[in-house]
Amino acid sequence: NRAIDLGDMTVLYVIDGKDYGYDYGNISSAVTPKDVASMRVLNGSEAVMKWGDRGTGGVLVITTLKKN
Repeated sequence: NRAIDLGDMTVLYVIDGKDYGYDYGNISSAVTPKDVASMRVLNGSEAVMKWGDRGTGGVLVITTLKKN
């Protein structure tokens, strides 16, 4: 598993609004660095508000150039 490990919590990856789960391997094939328009880290109550219990360990939100 190549997910970012935060103890018992892992980061949720979201690309263009789609939940890609906790495994970095899932997103590494979905987007290349040159396609990234922006990245935002959500944590704490903001992450949980937007993504429920899945956001407890934080959420990495990636917007691609294809989305813009």
